[in-house]
Amino acid sequence: MHFIPFTTHLKKLPRGGSAAIGNFDGVHLGHQALLQQLQRLPGPRGVILFEPHPKERFAVEGQAPRRILMLADKLYFLREQGLDYALVIHFNTQFSRWTPQQFIEVLLLKKLGLSTVVVGPDFRFGYQRQGAIADLEAAGLKVQEVSWVQSQGKKISSTLIRESLLAGEFQKVQSLLGHAYTVTGRVLQGAQKGRTLGFPTLNLALRPNMLLSGVYAVKIHGLADNALHGVANVGRRPSLNPLVHPLLEVHVFDFQKDVYGQRVRVEFVTKLREERRFPSLAELVAQISQDVQNAKKELQ
Repeated sequence: MHFIPFTTHLKKLPRGGSAAIGNFDGVHLGHQALLQQLQRLPGPRGVILFEPHPKERFAVEGQAPRRILMLADKLYFLREQGLDYALVIHFNTQFSRWTPQQFIEVLLLKKLGLSTVVVGPDFRFGYQRQGAIADLEAAGLKVQEVSWVQSQGKKISSTLIRESLLAGEFQKVQSLLGHAYTVTGRVLQGAQKGRTLGFPTLNLALRPNMLLSGVYAVKIHGLADNALHGVANVGRRPSLNPLVHPLLEVHVFDFQKDVYGQRVRVEFVTKLREERRFPSLAELVAQISQDVQNAKKELQ
C-alpha cells in the first residue's frame, strides 16, 4: 500500500475520521457527490483508491476498461476537493485475495481507525467482490451511501464519460466531469522527429489503455502563468517509425524552450481528426500545417 499525502507537512497517515472508497476514474460529478458528503463529516477525511483498476488487473489483454484519467490526474482533481489524504493501494494478486473481513479489520479499522465510510450504491469489496455495505455495518462502521447523480435522465458513470470521450464530445465530457479533461505527465526526451518537420513537440508517455486517439486542439498548463495553446496527436505515429505504445505529442504554438523533465497538464478542447498514415512526409507536413490552423480557430 502506498500513501500519497496532499499536504507536505503530513508525517504519517492520520487515524480516525472518515474515508470515501472507490476507483474515482474521472473524479466526475458522481464521485464529487461522495466527496461532498465526506466533507460534512468530522475528523480527518481521505479517500481510498486502487492502482491499477481492479478490472485492469484481471482482464484479458486488450479487454480492460480504458482509462479516463491517469493516476496523476486523479490525484490532481482529488487534491482540489480539500481532503487530508489519499491512500493508493497497489492492487496486486496478494491484495486481491483479501477477504472482506481482512479489508475491514486490517485496513479500515487497524491501520486507519475509521469511524465512517462513504460509498456509492454499488460498492463491493474483498475477494471476488464478496463484501457489501452490510458487512461494514456489522463490523461497527457507520456507512453513508450516496445515490447516483444523473444528467439528462442518465446516471453519470465512467462508462457514459468513456463513450462521450470516444465520440470527441468534450463539452459534454466537461459537464459530466465538472472539470476539463486533462492528461498530466513529464516531458520526455524524444527522437525530435517533429523538430525536423518544423513542428517541435513535447512528448508525454501514456498507459496502453488510454481512451483517446487522434488529433486535438489543446491548452497546455504548467509552462507559463497562463495556459498556452497547441495541437496534439495521441497515437502510435503511423507515418514515422510506428510506436508500440501510444504517445501524446503536443506542438505548442510559438514556444521554443527545452522543458525535458517538466510536468505539464494538457487540456483537451476539440477533436480535429483521426490519426492516419500519410504516404509521404510532404503530405504529413501539409496536414500538420492544416491541423495547426484548425486548432487556432477552435481555441480563439
